[in-house]
Amino acid sequence: MVVKQLSKRINIKNTLRKIIAWGYYYSGFYKIYHKGKIHILMYHRVLKDTDGAISEIQPGMYVTESVFESQMKYLSKHYKLISIIELLELWKNGQYSKDTKYCVVTFDDGWIDNYQNAYPILRKYEIPATIFVTTSLIGTNNWFWPEKISYLLLNQYHNILDLRSHTDDTDEVILSIINALNKGSSHDIREQVDSTIEELKKYPGKSIDNALDRIYKLLDLSVPDERVLLNWSEIQEMSNNRISFGSHTCNHTILTGVSLDVVREELESSMYKLKEQNLNFVPVFCYPNGNYDREIQTVVKECGYEAAVTTRFGFEDEMPVDYYGIRRIGVHNDISSTMPLFSFHLSGLRHGL
Repeated sequence: MVVKQLSKRINIKNTLRKIIAWGYYYSGFYKIYHKGKIHILMYHRVLKDTDGAISEIQPGMYVTESVFESQMKYLSKHYKLISIIELLELWKNGQYSKDTKYCVVTFDDGWIDNYQNAYPILRKYEIPATIFVTTSLIGTNNWFWPEKISYLLLNQYHNILDLRSHTDDTDEVILSIINALNKGSSHDIREQVDSTIEELKKYPGKSIDNALDRIYKLLDLSVPDERVLLNWSEIQEMSNNRISFGSHTCNHTILTGVSLDVVREELESSMYKLKEQNLNFVPVFCYPNGNYDREIQTVVKECGYEAAVTTRFGFEDEMPVDYYGIRRIGVHNDISSTMPLFSFHLSGLRHGL
């Protein structure tokens, strides 16, 4: 009963948001609202509309190719699209205009579909963009642990539940995975995957990887031998065509869960690797999972980065409140699949609903 009531409330809220978004868009208010604001968009993946893997990917991680193209066309018409380096220069030189709506496009992680699906659209509309990459994973067939979780749970749900009766394993992370699944059912497995991923983020990445390796071995399962991230030749090609690259650490390490020495190593090594490749490098850092604190910000600055972007929703204007805590607007299909929804999302008004 409680689940049904919650689902009903969510549906009502979504319907209300769609109605308000429709009114906002067709009133034309979006053409003048937020002049003088800088919208820094945060994307992750851009998938083919017919991609069968969509069901295995967290909804907040992607937009489809057709939706992305509609959004880039919209942005080209209604915003001044600038690169992140141009943004830094704009702040330094005081060339900011209160009559202009600015937009910067960014991507996190370095997915291969950024090259396959997003890049051709960005070139078509001559839009600059920045991709924050995890340098140690570039060109490998390694997967991030949330994708390993998704693949595991969506394909081996019942076998995972049986693990407790077949092993005396006391590993806290393994037990967390099993316990998280025991809270749900096969009818809401997608929701269970998402909640399990959020639950595991409190553990160090190495602990999660070790636990997943053990589970995969117990189930005689392996991650598909498929490259899901960019390689250096793809990065080099994009780098020659208005796409810049910044650091997202070496290993997508959540920095608040490791020592400051490890933080420094991740920051310095990833920057060195990007510079070594002679790319269109930007001295801007991106916090994995958006996790940071004042000490981490200090290390970022000490390592030579001029700024850092977060996952905090918000806008910037003629000067950022914090160069090492720059706000962005996360974009994904669930909240931006139509132009009314997209324009309403960029307004920031939806956060009051």
